[in-house]
Amino acid sequence: MTRFALAVFAVLTASAAVSAQQNQLPADGSEYFRFFFHRHSVSPLTRFEDAVANPADSIIVCTGDVGWINRLNRGRDLAQYVRNGGAVLIATEGPCETPFANSWEQQFGVSISGRPLTAKADDLYEAADGQVFVVPVRRPAFDFAADSPFEMFKGVRAAGPDAVTTNTPTELAFRQINPLQLTPTQLATYPASAKGMFDNLAVAQRNNTFAASFQAPNGRGRLLVVADHGVFVNGQIRLTVDQATGDITYPTANKRFADQVIDWLQGPDRSRTACLFMENGEPKSPFAVKADATPDMMPPIPPIAPDVLINLLLRSANPVIGELQNRARPNNALSRWPGPAAIRRAFLVFLSLVLLWLIWTRVGKATRGDDRSRWTSLAMLGGLLPKGSANKRKRADLIETGNVYEAARWRVRDRFNRLGGQPTEAGDMPPFLMADSSRQAAGLEQQVRRLWHIGYGSRPVPVPIHMWDELNVNLERAVRLAAKGVWCFAAGVETDKKS
Repeated sequence: MTRFALAVFAVLTASAAVSAQQNQLPADGSEYFRFFFHRHSVSPLTRFEDAVANPADSIIVCTGDVGWINRLNRGRDLAQYVRNGGAVLIATEGPCETPFANSWEQQFGVSISGRPLTAKADDLYEAADGQVFVVPVRRPAFDFAADSPFEMFKGVRAAGPDAVTTNTPTELAFRQINPLQLTPTQLATYPASAKGMFDNLAVAQRNNTFAASFQAPNGRGRLLVVADHGVFVNGQIRLTVDQATGDITYPTANKRFADQVIDWLQGPDRSRTACLFMENGEPKSPFAVKADATPDMMPPIPPIAPDVLINLLLRSANPVIGELQNRARPNNALSRWPGPAAIRRAFLVFLSLVLLWLIWTRVGKATRGDDRSRWTSLAMLGGLLPKGSANKRKRADLIETGNVYEAARWRVRDRFNRLGGQPTEAGDMPPFLMADSSRQAAGLEQQVRRLWHIGYGSRPVPVPIHMWDELNVNLERAVRLAAKGVWCFAAGVETDKKS
């Protein structure tokens, strides 16, 4: 529901005539019209004296029974108020034909017969008896003033949804010359079929006026007389809210007419911001009450039928779908799709990158993790391995696998044979003799036994190439200590086997 509908609901809750059970405004009430004043930033007054004291800043509205004006002898005060620049709206069915000089009718030179009118069905709203359409008077061709009284009927037609409908209006007559020297203007009349509701007599030409305006010579003071206060009541404004969509609609132009009347009363500079609203002789205040926005005070959510809900969703989705279709992003993406030539170029670039990566990984694998000792050691292996074509395959396997067992075996045998380290008849290592007091013998026996098993063992022992230098260091140390008499092989001496 829109803000406007919620604001109207606030007025509804503040009205004393509202039915607490049905939340409905009285058809003959002025809640909507007063709320329109609120929307024009006009605040209410409650005393006649406050209004007439500031004619340039205030408005006086008299609707329904206006007999109180003469009963309280306010006719001359009201006339002086307009002469001093005040704005007045009088909307009534009368009768108003008081002959006394101080009456408001004589002061302004108007009379209202009080005879209710109707018309033929074509000139009635929904053919309802008494709800006569009014006929706006054509605006003079030379009238271009923005503050012209004809602005009040701007956009109003003589029939249809743009027409103003009445509720048993009456006849209005006015004199061209009046005591206040106000300039009268006929603004709207009745259709040709208008007639008395009870006597069926046609409306006389001199009385065929629905609305007339009067303006003071200074241009500020103004009066609008309407021969039907029902044109401004709730039942004729007919504000309706669609319970399914929350949209507000008006089947007639009464709401537009009411807004434009307020605009004209406020003046071109909108300086009049206070209003004494007299309905049947009683001041009405306030014009609107701010509704409590707590959940308990909000109106209930109306039940919505499934088919209506689906229609709401479809109406909401259509603009979004239309916008997406206008953008046509999928179509644009397809139109920018690369052609066959671009695909081939991309494939060749990808293939080149793969080949470069393979080459890089192969080179890195060949060089990564190999220290320089491996290459220097491999250069020496040719002189240590036995010569001949029969051993070519062994040398190739040696270099391919990185296992220097063969070279290490020949190296150890070359050194230990000179020290008498040949195996015994049982294939074991000869006895190992060592001077117990020697400090250089620490761990020597274990190193010698390991070297002997590499050189003479019955099963091959893995010797990684990175241990080649360490093996040579240990072998040369053992030979050097043997030359010093620290240890020796006891060739020909029978001893128990050592594990």
